[in-house]
Amino acid sequence: KTLEDAGYMVVRVNSSSNFTEHGTRLSSYRVVNINATSGHADLVVYKRGRAWMLEVKRPGGKPSETQIRFAECCTRYGVPYHVVTSPEDALAVLRLP
Repeated sequence: KTLEDAGYMVVRVNSSSNFTEHGTRLSSYRVVNINATSGHADLVVYKRGRAWMLEVKRPGGKPSETQIRFAECCTRYGVPYHVVTSPEDALAVLRLP
C-alpha cells in the first residue's frame, strides 16, 4: 500500500530512484531544481494540515553529515523527521500521535 493510498500527499524532493529493497515503488510527486538545502529529506508528506519529513534509506543505511544537520534543524523547529526503510515503516511513523 502506498502512502497516497493511505490518504497522504507526498512530495519527493530527491532526484534518485525511489524504490524499497523489495522493488516496491514509493509513489510520490517529484520536485527537482528547487534549490533544496543539502541534506533535505527525500519525502515531504502532508495530511490534514500536518507535515512530516521522511528520509528513505536501505536497511542499515547511514545518514550523511548534511542529512544529520537537516534532521537536527527539523527537531529544533518542531518538524517531525523520520528515517524509514519501507512503505510499511513510513506508515507506522506517520500514524504516531
